Amino acid sequence: MASFDETHSEARRKSEFQIKLMERDPSEPKVVLIAAKNSQHCEYSFKWYFDNIHRKGNQVVIVYIIELPEQRTSSSRNMHVSPKTLQELWQKEEERTLEIEDTMRRLLQEKKCSGVLRTAAGRPGATICKVAHEESASMVIIGARCEHKMKDLFVSSIPEYVIQHAPCPVVINHLQPIQRRASSSDIDVRTRHFSDSTLATNKSRKKKLSFIDRVRYKSARDKSSTDEFSRSLAKIYECFAVMSNLQKHLQTKLLPSKGLSKPPGGRRGPMKRDYTPSKWNDYFDRKEDVSVGDDVFRIYLAGSEGPACVFLHGGGYSGLSWAVLTKDLISSVRCRVVAIDLRGHGDSKAEDEDDLSAETLSRDVGNVLNAFYKDEIPPIVLIGHSMGGAIAVHAAVNNHIPNLVGLCVIDVVEGTAMDALSHMQGVLRGRPKTFKSLEYAIEWCVRTGQVRNVESAKVSMVGQVLRADTHETATEELEHSSDVIQEEPINEIQQEETEATSQTHHYIWRIDLSKSEKFWKGWFEGLSQKFLSVSVPKVLLLANTDRLDRDLTLGQMQGKFQMQVLMHCGHVIHEDNPDKVAETLAAFLTRHKFC
Repeated sequence: MASFDETHSEARRKSEFQIKLMERDPSEPKVVLIAAKNSQHCEYSFKWYFDNIHRKGNQVVIVYIIELPEQRTSSSRNMHVSPKTLQELWQKEEERTLEIEDTMRRLLQEKKCSGVLRTAAGRPGATICKVAHEESASMVIIGARCEHKMKDLFVSSIPEYVIQHAPCPVVINHLQPIQRRASSSDIDVRTRHFSDSTLATNKSRKKKLSFIDRVRYKSARDKSSTDEFSRSLAKIYECFAVMSNLQKHLQTKLLPSKGLSKPPGGRRGPMKRDYTPSKWNDYFDRKEDVSVGDDVFRIYLAGSEGPACVFLHGGGYSGLSWAVLTKDLISSVRCRVVAIDLRGHGDSKAEDEDDLSAETLSRDVGNVLNAFYKDEIPPIVLIGHSMGGAIAVHAAVNNHIPNLVGLCVIDVVEGTAMDALSHMQGVLRGRPKTFKSLEYAIEWCVRTGQVRNVESAKVSMVGQVLRADTHETATEELEHSSDVIQEEPINEIQQEETEATSQTHHYIWRIDLSKSEKFWKGWFEGLSQKFLSVSVPKVLLLANTDRLDRDLTLGQMQGKFQMQVLMHCGHVIHEDNPDKVAETLAAFLTRHKFC
C-alpha cells in the first residue's frame, strides 16, 4: 500500500517523464524497447520493427524477462522446489539468454543498427515498464498471443498491463503461430520426413500410426501438400504448446504421482465454513435509538474518548457493515465510533423511508449527531462508503456536520459511479429475492464475492435482511433468541416441530434499492468538485487507481487530498480488508493530530 507522499511523487515523476518525451525533437534518435520471450520472438519482432518503424540512429533495447515460478499461490503452498530443480531451471534460462544474445548480435550486424540486450528477473509486465522508464524508451514493442478470431479482439494480460502502465506508446505485434510456438526441437521435427521403408516397417508390425506421424508421412509422399502440412503442424503445436517449457518442466518435477495412498483416518472431505451469524455486541460497546422528530435512527457506539469517527454505510447495507473495522480501529488509536443506520436501512424507522435524496440523508446525519451529542459535540471525522461516501460529501459541503475536522470517502468516484448507474438495475435483478435462513444469506454473500471476509459477512448481512413473515429485522431476531432461556430439555417431537418451523422462515432484503433509482444521479453528480471543495483534511480510499476521474487526478497531483489504494479488494474495501483500512484511518487521525 503506497503512502500519499510516495503516490504523489510517483505521479510527478511520471508526468515529468511524459513532458520530457513530448519536448523531444522528432528528428532526434529514439530508444525502442523490444520484449522478447525467445530467439524466435526476438528475430520476428526485430524484423517487423526494422521493416515498418525503424529510423536511422534509433537504438534498440531487447529485454528478456526471466520469470521463475512463484510459490505463493494457494495451489502451490505445499509444494517444495529443490535446489537441484532451481539450478536446472536457471541453466535453461541462461541457455535461452545466450541464444537470444546470438540472434540479436546477428540481426544488428545484418541491419547495421546499434542495440543492447538486457535481462531481468521478475513479473514480465512490471519489469518491462521499469526497463522502459530506465532507458527513457520512446516506444515499446511486445508480442501478443492472439491467433483465434475471437481472441484477436483481446490482448493477453502482459500486453494489457504494459499498455496501462508503460510511460510511452506501446505497439502490440501479433506473432505468427509457427514462429511463436515452435522450439528448436520442433524445427528438427518439421524438417524430418518419413521414408517409404519406415512406413513399410510400421505396416509390417501392424503398428497404428499416430496423427502426427500420418501428417509427416503425407507431407513426405506429396510435395504439393506443403501448405497443408504446415497448417496441420500448427494445430498440433497449438495443442501441445499451450504451456511454456518452464511450466511443463516444473509440473513434471513437482507434481505428485497419481498413485498416492489415502490419508490416515480414511477419506477427508472439504471443510465446511461456519456461516453462523454474529451479533452486534461482539464488536460494539452499546447501541442507541436516537429520535429526530417522528423518526428513530439506530446508532452503534464504541469508545468513549477522542474524536468521533462517524461511519455512513453504502446503499443496502447498515451500520453493522463497520463492525470488524471498528474493533480494529479502537484497538489502534484513542477514538470514538458512531455507526449510523441511514434512513430506510437497518433498524432505523422513518415516516417516509422512500425519500433517499442526498439532501434528506445528509440532513439526517447532522440531526442525529446534534440530537445525540447535544451541546458537547466532539471533533467529527466523517467516513462514508459508496452511497455513504457521497452523502458524507454532501453533508460536509452543506455544513450539516457540526465541528467537522476530517473527511474520508471509500471507493466512490463520480465518473465511475455515473457510468455504473445504467447497469445497476440488472445487478439488483440478479440478486436472490429471498433466503431460507440467515446462514444461506451469509453464504451467498461470501460465495458471490459481495464480501470476501467471512467474519465481516457474518455480522454485516444481519443488518441487510428481515423476516418475510413478521418484517422483523434479523438484528432484532438474534437479540430475542439470545434472551430465551431454555430451562427443560426439548423432547424429539418438540425438536422436530421447531426445525420444521425454522425451515419455513424466509428472509428478504431490508430495502428495495431498485425503487430508489430516481435519487441515484443526485448522489453522485458533481461529487468530485464537491469533494475537492471541502476545506478539511481529506483521504480517498480506492480499490483500483482506474477509478480516478479527471478532476480527482488533477486534485491528487496538486496535493489537495490524500489517496490510498488497497489492492486485492472488492468494492466493500472496509469489509474485505478491515485491518488495512483501520491502519490507514489511524495514520490519518494521528497525522493531523485528531487524537
